[in-house]
Amino acid sequence: MIKKILKSNFLILLIVLIVVMGVMSSLSEYFLTADYLLNATRFISETSIIGLGMTLVILTGGIDLSVGSMMALSSVCLGLACQAGIPAAAAVMLSLLVGVLGGGLNGYVVCKLKIPALIVTLATMGLFRGIALGISKGSAIPVPESVYYLGQGNIGPLPVQLVVTTLAYILVAVFIYKSNFGTYLKGIGYNEEVAVFSGIKVTWNKVKAYMLSGFFAALLGVMFTCRVSSAKADYGNNYEMDAITIAVFGGASLAGGKANFAGSYIAAVIIVFIRLGLTTAAIQTEIQSVIIGLILILAVAFNNFVASKKQVEL
Repeated sequence: MIKKILKSNFLILLIVLIVVMGVMSSLSEYFLTADYLLNATRFISETSIIGLGMTLVILTGGIDLSVGSMMALSSVCLGLACQAGIPAAAAVMLSLLVGVLGGGLNGYVVCKLKIPALIVTLATMGLFRGIALGISKGSAIPVPESVYYLGQGNIGPLPVQLVVTTLAYILVAVFIYKSNFGTYLKGIGYNEEVAVFSGIKVTWNKVKAYMLSGFFAALLGVMFTCRVSSAKADYGNNYEMDAITIAVFGGASLAGGKANFAGSYIAAVIIVFIRLGLTTAAIQTEIQSVIIGLILILAVAFNNFVASKKQVEL
């Protein structure tokens, strides 16, 4: 029975979530109120959407360190497009396209030049951030009220971000678990050489995974910009660590071939609640990053422990 509980990553996450909620509620009397939790879903949705893209890339055995910089670049592109008089809908689509192209660049270089994803995305992390700083001249760019809805609006009683992110998770999960695309990504992650001999188009499928990561990072940039009403090139600093933590804490294996999208979503809720609680307790941002880093280490250690137990049983 205990072994089954330890192997159930999702159950562990739910237990951790309950504990975190209990601790956070002790730090603030408003934490468990409906208004507080509903407002918190905006932050949860923005954090989880970047973890969704990272989970897809990690599923292939890769990694994407450029997601925070891509978020900033898409934000700046949205601001500049609106400033140039481009209609709001077209400006948003342009920003998302930038994310797709940036992700495609990562995937293409990784696959065609055979450079490790860690090196490629570390380089593009600086590239995308540099471009964002250059074209924005380091200044904040206000966005018009016509796009505020994507970051400040509601669909019924629910924040727009919550609806968009939940739909994204559902669609991605369906594609991964019910389509050939998901089978291909998992196969590539398990053993890329075997995937090649099995007739899987490894390059194209890996590029698509990176394109989706770029798309979701850009989507975060759009939603975040619309919520805070301005675009800036310094958005997304250290977001790559949050994204990796969400994916791994949620049950993905850094070796590839394994992911848990429901787990990733719960992991994002836990990370955001921890950050909100620590902010309420006036804990410095640097210390918060240390805590998130420790969570990542523990998540990797736990996943390795479970994997080793399975190997022993086999």
